[in-house]
Amino acid sequence: TPSLFVADEAAEYRDDMLEKLTTAQAKRREALGVIISTPGDNEINYYARRVGECRDVLLGKLEDDTRFSALYGIENGDSPEDEECWQKANPGLEHGQPWLKSLRQSWATMRRSSVERSKFIRYHLARQTDGDGSSWLNMGLWPTGDYPREQLRGRPAWIGVDLSKSLDMSAVVAAVPLDDGRVRILGHYWWPAADLKERALSYRLPLDEWVSEGWLEVTPGREIDHGALIQRILELTREFDVRRIVYDRYAAGPMVLQLREHGLAPEAYSMGIATIGPASNLFQQLYAGGKLVFGADPVVRSAARHAVAKTDVNGNVRPSKPIGFDQTVHIDALMASVMAVHAWGGAVRSCYEDW
Repeated sequence: TPSLFVADEAAEYRDDMLEKLTTAQAKRREALGVIISTPGDNEINYYARRVGECRDVLLGKLEDDTRFSALYGIENGDSPEDEECWQKANPGLEHGQPWLKSLRQSWATMRRSSVERSKFIRYHLARQTDGDGSSWLNMGLWPTGDYPREQLRGRPAWIGVDLSKSLDMSAVVAAVPLDDGRVRILGHYWWPAADLKERALSYRLPLDEWVSEGWLEVTPGREIDHGALIQRILELTREFDVRRIVYDRYAAGPMVLQLREHGLAPEAYSMGIATIGPASNLFQQLYAGGKLVFGADPVVRSAARHAVAKTDVNGNVRPSKPIGFDQTVHIDALMASVMAVHAWGGAVRSCYEDW
């Protein structure tokens, strides 16, 4: 049981190693742990969660006088091309450490390759970069375009519904094909209001920000009010020419009955690999080809960033939560999007993909 530890490049540590170091010190009356690192390549591991807690302390969102936090790095809006920003990640630059000429040489060499450029941003400018190769989607291809929703009214649409399995998110996503071959993804998301701030901390998600910006709705209590989802689905049927509604079977019985009372015919969607495998393949093909339009939706982007590729013995690949993070990672928005796109099917859907 250490009274003092210094963990350098802690972002590269296995989760259990760093966690054991920090938790073991509870047995000491006076203990000190020093954690130093450039950003990791995974924003949901133990180190990244500790960094998020430190950021919350600095922003006044979390009170914790047991830790001292100092975070250096360029901000998301800063360009790595701008040398004036380099000082943010290298406070000793003005004193010759690191040597500016050496840093310039590294940038001149590493900027030519997207992979090396990402490494420079991560190691020399201390900014988190998207993806480490384990992500299901290449986040470097995330689309930035949009298509105004008001111009979509009356178009055919396909809807995917993913209900929460615990005290987390539920999602209703509409896939609306466009004339140019792209598909507009329109997400609608809910979270129970109870313990929202605590859940935001454990999930490391800006839930309050999403709520204030209108991306996320909260329902009273500790469970999602399915009435809110039903109301939104009915609104979507009035806004679009809804051709199909598919839903994950889990806990969907009452919602399905009410939708049928309104004259709708929702269909159960199997999450077995025989269905979700081809669905995931279709979604990846459209994504890689720049055919999916998400607009500024931060919820589905967060879900896509967190989802990792899970492969079965037959080589079928599907998005999944990272092992060990079932209770602190959300991918519901992404799964509902995959279901909606597969319900539409595109031009490559096989006639054998029945659910």
